[in-house]
Amino acid sequence: MIKSYAPGRAVLLGDGVEGPALFIAIEQGILLSGSRRDNDEILVYARDIPATYEGSLRRLEPSAEKPWADPLLAVFSVFRRKGLPVGGANLTIQSDLPAGEGLGGPAALASAAVLFLHRAFAPDQPEPDAAALAHLVQEALQEFAPGPVALADTLSPFFGRAGHAARIEKGSEEIEYLPLPAGASFVIAPVDGDENRREDARVEAGAEALRRGDAAAFGALLADAGREGMVPIQMIDAGREPQFLKALNAALPGVSCLCTQAAAAARVDGY
Repeated sequence: MIKSYAPGRAVLLGDGVEGPALFIAIEQGILLSGSRRDNDEILVYARDIPATYEGSLRRLEPSAEKPWADPLLAVFSVFRRKGLPVGGANLTIQSDLPAGEGLGGPAALASAAVLFLHRAFAPDQPEPDAAALAHLVQEALQEFAPGPVALADTLSPFFGRAGHAARIEKGSEEIEYLPLPAGASFVIAPVDGDENRREDARVEAGAEALRRGDAAAFGALLADAGREGMVPIQMIDAGREPQFLKALNAALPGVSCLCTQAAAAARVDGY
């Protein structure tokens, strides 16, 4: 049995598509577990939907009826196209990410799949470095849906660091890690917001606030961004989550607000 896990992500400030941005890998994510098969069949069970997918390596294409499987199938397609070791598999998907809420779910699933396939079909080869894994995920997310892929989506699963935000510049994959206030949690209301906004000055102000350990200034920048059209994110001290979640859920009925902290990168176990 192989288990691979990849976190979702939250863009705290800036442009999550091209940068500049400050983002975190979050505690919620996707667990992919299963085993390789000796044939070309791909059998997937999505426990949280619940739903199943049955297909084959010989017929890899987007599923109109089951689009939730597309990021996973796209990874199989990329591995096959690039001549990487790959075969059929029995897989189970478990997720505690709210579906379709802009928290990097498709990228997390693709990231978990990349780790799974490498461990299942090339167990004796060294694991590719984080940048190479992120590039495979980027290719997978463009396999069935050509177009730009958010840098925050492809980088956060492999470059997440507990207790830190990651800062990227426009069009760059170079990351600066910035320590978050000790014990800081983030309450997120995943409503429609703009993650494709150039906010160079605000991102730099946020980065500078974290460099000097000014939690109040950083929290104020998050609040301002939420009021001006970004996804609302509130930074709070650990232990105060319940009251903030209660208030948000009352103010935004039907929205799956969640509480999270900056989490570590994707991982794989088994075999």
